This record gives sequence, C-alpha cells and structure tokens, in this order.
Amino acid sequence: INKLKEAGANIVYLDKFVKDSNINIATSTYAGITMCYYFNQYIKGTTGTIRSFQQLARSSGHIQGLGGYVTQCDAIKESSRDNRNSKKAVYRDYVSSVFEENKLDAILYPTLKNKVYKIGEGKNVSPGSSLGSVIGYPSITVPMGMLSDGFSYSVEFLGKPNEERKLYNIAFNFETVNNNTVSTSPLTPNLYTVSNKVLELNKIYEENLDNKKAKPWIKDVKDFYLNYNSIEDKDAKVDELLKVYEEDYKKEQNIIDKVLTVKKHDSKFVKIIKNIIKVVLILVALYIALYVFAYCVYFYRKIRKKIRRYKKRQAVLAAKRGKTTKKVVKRKPVAKKVVKKKVTKRR
Repeated sequence: INKLKEAGANIVYLDKFVKDSNINIATSTYAGITMCYYFNQYIKGTTGTIRSFQQLARSSGHIQGLGGYVTQCDAIKESSRDNRNSKKAVYRDYVSSVFEENKLDAILYPTLKNKVYKIGEGKNVSPGSSLGSVIGYPSITVPMGMLSDGFSYSVEFLGKPNEERKLYNIAFNFETVNNNTVSTSPLTPNLYTVSNKVLELNKIYEENLDNKKAKPWIKDVKDFYLNYNSIEDKDAKVDELLKVYEEDYKKEQNIIDKVLTVKKHDSKFVKIIKNIIKVVLILVALYIALYVFAYCVYFYRKIRKKIRRYKKRQAVLAAKRGKTTKKVVKRKPVAKKVVKKKVTKRR
C-alpha cells in the first residue's frame, strides 16, 4: 500500500466494508452445480475444443478435481437459480454503492485470509474474498511477495463491470512499483512450463499483430493458442508455424528492414534536401509577394492619374460654364441703369 501511495495512488480505507449479511449471501450461493451451469452458458460465446463443463472435467492435462461436479451439472432448478440470483443482486448493489460513494477504481484485498500451510499439515486456506465470483465483477490476482517461511503471497484487485482494461493497468502498475512479477519460491513452483519455442512463437506473433499481409498466419497461431491443451506435440506444431512464417513472411520483412535501414542512413541527406527546398519555396513566395505588391502600386498610380485627368476635365468644363453665366448676370444691371435714367428725366 505504501508503494502504491508513493506511486501517486489515492488510498481509501474501507474499515466497515464486510457485513455479516453479505457473507451469508456469499455462503448461501456457493454450489458446484451453479459453477457448472454458468460455465456452460459462458462457453457458448467462445471457440475451442472444450464446449462444456463435462468436457473440461474429463480433459487431460492440468485440470484436476472437477469430476465430482459433473453428476450435478444439470441438477439446478430454475427456481433455485432465481433465488440465488436475487441474493447476488443485493450484494452487487451494495458493492456498486461502495464504488460510487468512495469514487473507487478498484478494491484491494489479500488473495488469502490466512497463512499458507504445507501439504499434510491438515489446515485449510480460505480465500480473502469471494466478491468477484459471487457478484460477477472482474478481479485479478498479482504476486505481492514472500514471507520468511518461503511461501509467496498475492493481492487481488476487484474492478467495476466492463472496466477490465483499467483493472489490467492497475495490476500492471502495481507489478511495476512492487518489482515482483514472478514468484521464485521453491515451495510454489509453476504448475507447468512453456517451452522456449512457444515463447519465440509468441514474440513473433505479437510483433506481427499489425502486419496485414500476415493475417492468415496470425489466424493459425490464434487457433494454436485456443486449442493449446488438446495439442499433443506442441513443439512440432510450433516448428510448423515458425517454418511457414520464415518461408512466407520473414523474407519480405527482411526486405522492408533493409529499406528502412537505407532510409535511416540517408536521413541526414534527405533533411538537407528538405531544408534547401524549404528555402527555395520561401524565396519564391517572397518574389511572388513583391511582384504582386509592385503590380498593385503600379495599378494604383495608374488609376490615380486617370482620376486626376478626369478632375481636370471636369474643372475646365465647370470654368467654361461659369463664364457663360457671368455674361448673363452682367446684362441685368444694365437694364436697371436704364430704368434709373428714365426716372431722373421725369423728375
């Protein structure tokens, strides 16, 4: 928890999270027949050789201890299932309200309630919580570390529905800050090992996920993973897939890599050429701008000259019209003088 705090996580302590009523719901809804029923419902939406719980229980490999549930697989009644589902809904609503009220992204708790014991010591080990399996919320377990007795312990993160991506990110960040992604305890070895050939295939597969031309090969690799447990000679199948990849796709990829290498070497020269082109384009743009400006000035002056000429012509015409008017005006005073003379003579 301290490491998560140091990494920037906001920790909220839920001291009153566990309720007796919810524990009763969890214990009263446990049943092997429900696991069998829901597994058969889930498996319908998947692909692979395992198509039912019965097949899973009887399959060879690393599946153990499921045979006792097979006889009860179809024994659950609809009324009993509905009753269990109604109880789970109460528990689910409670957990949902805790997420919302505390604004949580995930709930963290130990994977186991008590200490791990060696086989033969006659003591039971209980899970830290049955939240995910009871209410149907996604959860993920991540290695936490080892105690002095040599046993490794884990921590579990519970997320909200349809937020698996966020849950994966939280678990990944915890692994990163905790720096303990794999258990190295001799008391808890891996259940089985994966050959180096399979690891090599997986690496090539991940590198080519975006390679559109390798889609048929990627599909064959996916089929291999989906049917992994049912394939007897896994290494032989991996050799076959790797051979197809090397013959059909690796040559083409090598050519692409060579082209990319040449491009890297020529990158400096290309940058110089690009810079020269940029300078030339800038100079051309400046030349065009100056030319347009000069043309606009020339056009402006030309129009201005025409306006001046037009004004001069208008002024000349106005002057001519003004002279004619003056002559007419001069005649009027003459008429008045004549009238005055007449008046004088009469006197």
